[in-house]
This record gives sequence, structure tokens and C-alpha cells, in this order.
Amino acid sequence: MLFDYFYEGQSGNFLFYRIPKVICTDEYFRKLSSDAKLLYSFLLDRIQLSKRNHWVDDRGRVYVYMTIKNIENSIGCCHQRSIRLLNELEEIGLIERQRSARGKPTCIYVKNFAAVCETYQEKCASHTQGSMTDIPRVVCETDSNNNKLNNTNINDNHKRLAMTDVDRPLRIHVEGK
Repeated sequence: MLFDYFYEGQSGNFLFYRIPKVICTDEYFRKLSSDAKLLYSFLLDRIQLSKRNHWVDDRGRVYVYMTIKNIENSIGCCHQRSIRLLNELEEIGLIERQRSARGKPTCIYVKNFAAVCETYQEKCASHTQGSMTDIPRVVCETDSNNNKLNNTNINDNHKRLAMTDVDRPLRIHVEGK
């Protein structure tokens, strides 16, 4: 199958699952598999649906229903892998499962990752050049890629996407020149 390129204005036409950056970058979540991170993004997406359906317990906590079969179909994995993914998320504390009445799917409470995110931000804020004694000096002297300064949340790719391959100049790098 041949896929076409994205053209100006087209990237906003789709729905996306969102994975919080901290889930991919924080050391705490490093041991999670990519599929578990993807499943967590599916569960976060379902939170919105649960709120609309008023699936809230007596303590005000929103819960979701996602059967093993739903997970199998969403991620494209087998029954045992689906159970392992849920176990991964539960062991690290991102979800809590409560069995429902017989014949009903398990109730899943999706936990808020923001507490780890806040400690992550505090750790980064207190990490100054003077406190990084374990990092080689050469690395400390280079400018880092600061996402807040570079506005990575702003997508300005539409200008680049508008060019075709024919319009792009060919750049060849030759060693020593």
C-alpha cells in the first residue's frame, strides 16, 4: 500500500491518543513496556467517556471499563499479554482494579500521574550546573534542548510539509570541506 504525504492543514484532521511525556521520560516509569504505556493512554482516553457517562463512585473517583477482549483488539495482543499489561500498570500504581459483580467487567480506576510529574519538575528545577558533579564537564558546558524555550508544543511543520521532494535542495556533506 502506498501512503500519500501530509499536506498543509491535514494533520489536524485526526483523533490522537495522548501519552504524557513524563510516562516516557521519568525514571520511575522506565520499567514499563511500550505496550503498557500505550494501554495507559487508552485508559486515559476512556476517562473522558466515563465522565460523560457519570461513571463515578460514591467518593467522586472516575472509573472505566475495559475488558481483556477490548485490550486484545486495541493493542493487537493475546489474552495473556493483555493481563500482563494490566498487571504492569497496577504494580507501578497507575491503575487499580476492583472486581465487579459476577458477569460484569472489572472496574478500573486510572490513577493520576501528576504527582510523579510534580516531583519530576522539582527535580529538574533544582538540577543546576553546579550540582551535576556526576556528569562530565563537556556535557555540562553544552546548551541543552529546553522544550519550554523551543516551543515543541507548537507545530510549525506545515511550511516544511508544503514542499515536495522536487522543491527541496539536495545537500551533500563531504568530509574535510
